[in-house]
Amino acid sequence: MSYSAFESAPVINGRSHDFWCQNLITKNILATVASFGSNSLLQGKGFLDALQEWETNLPLTLRQFKNGLLNLSSKFPEINCTIVLFLDKEVLLGVLGQGAIFIKRDKKSGWLMQKEGVILGKLKNHDRLLLFSGDWWKKLPKLYLISALTNSDIYDGAQDLLLNLHRQDLNTTASGLLVKISNNQNTAIKLSKFKSIRKLPQKIFSKIKLLYKPKIALLGFLLIALVVAIILGIYKNFQNQSQAKFSDKLNQISHAVSEGTNLIDLNPIRARELLAQAVADLKQEAQTKHTKEESKVIEDNLTKAIDGYERALNKFTITPEIFFDFNLVKQGAHAAGWFNFEDNLWITDKVNHLIYILNITKKSAKIFSGDEKLSQSISAVGTSQENYVLIDSIYQIGNDGKLKEVILKDEKWGNIVNMYFYGGNLYLLDTLNNQIWKYIRTETGFSEIRNYLTQDTQVDLASATKLAINGSVWVSGGTQMFKFAQGVKELWQIQGLPESLGDKLLIFTSDNVKNVYILDKLQNRIIQTDKDGAYLSQYAWKEKYEITDFMVSESLGKILLLVGDKIYSIEIK
Repeated sequence: MSYSAFESAPVINGRSHDFWCQNLITKNILATVASFGSNSLLQGKGFLDALQEWETNLPLTLRQFKNGLLNLSSKFPEINCTIVLFLDKEVLLGVLGQGAIFIKRDKKSGWLMQKEGVILGKLKNHDRLLLFSGDWWKKLPKLYLISALTNSDIYDGAQDLLLNLHRQDLNTTASGLLVKISNNQNTAIKLSKFKSIRKLPQKIFSKIKLLYKPKIALLGFLLIALVVAIILGIYKNFQNQSQAKFSDKLNQISHAVSEGTNLIDLNPIRARELLAQAVADLKQEAQTKHTKEESKVIEDNLTKAIDGYERALNKFTITPEIFFDFNLVKQGAHAAGWFNFEDNLWITDKVNHLIYILNITKKSAKIFSGDEKLSQSISAVGTSQENYVLIDSIYQIGNDGKLKEVILKDEKWGNIVNMYFYGGNLYLLDTLNNQIWKYIRTETGFSEIRNYLTQDTQVDLASATKLAINGSVWVSGGTQMFKFAQGVKELWQIQGLPESLGDKLLIFTSDNVKNVYILDKLQNRIIQTDKDGAYLSQYAWKEKYEITDFMVSESLGKILLLVGDKIYSIEIK
């Protein structure tokens, strides 16, 4: 959808010499800003001026948005800001400093963000958002938030939120925005209250029938009855306390299950966190002794939590389909590996001593070069203007397909297993020397050999097989994956992956995709994460394919697998 229509209402309470707040509303930007400290006014106004400049140069990707906020944070360290950027069909949401975003969609509601960070997603007609800057939202019950978002008039909803703030005697400063997407008629939300399973303690009435008239017998009987009553009372009190404690805990878990289920489509990462914790808590609770009714409640909630968690994992079982057959270009073709630039693939065929170029958009291929030397080719790379192949040395491939040696084999080379072309420069992966060699483009050709990895970067690349570059340099192979920035190793790992990785791993990413994709050959699957490593989804297949390489075109919505003389495709969901 296009985000051309939205309404907003301010939620502002109290300004002082050390607190300043303001909301920014433009065609593409919604932001609520709060600043604390003696310099709050200057900080706040300076921040708003800088933020308004975004209107003419709006961040279009998650990385640009994150870097933009980090840049603002370095200039205005006292600022808290929660911001929404409306792109063509998506929105960027961000929290700088302290802040949060609460959403209501149809009959579902929950937190999208509760800490500093950025996310990318889509909003729908009738969605309502509460943007908070600062931490004052932590003092409000969730019921107040839902009530404000349910009000048919967003301005009345904003006032109700402030009134509830005062009703709780919360003498606090507040800065926020209530936002309604589109101007269509709202649908009121009906709260589904949890049914309490706590049983009220029943009063115990006991009738004592005297059997003995003697005073001694009567006193003894009364004494025994008193002791029994005390024991029963202590037991009943203990039982009631246990039931109350169980009810409170189960209500908290049930709330987490409900919130996690509601967030599956809105924020699957947060949904998985909530549901995974709920599953662990319920399994632990199931190990303790409970009544039959309590055990049934635990079992029902556990089933819901597991079902929700499985849905939030976005696991798809698919059957790859044939995308292209190289036998249409050369009978008996055998593709060994490839390199992609934009919509083109450079494919090496050692068996037939050939290099093919395939345009994946048009599904058209041709033989680009043929030479006996290509039987020993390692990698072919190229762009629309220049092409290179790594054999014993590095050769440039002319438009006529002929090879010209441009970089002689260097004495520093060990075992070169892959070559990559990025930004006009050539990168060689050397598994013997645990190094990535770099050749920089010059006016006359290429520079002398240089180390890409710094001297302090010690890493074992013995099992590495593949390079990928998107500004950072990624190396994969065996059970290892590495990420480097300016020659220094960065900590990168998949967060939230339900099963551990297997062997024969390959990574794909580039400037043309916004995510990272990992081929796990051992377990017949491809895992999708964002650039920071947060798990998003995975695609698995039952058949066994001898996959030599893979790539992703998010513009086509396809994952392509290279298998012998064919390319198979998987639709990205």
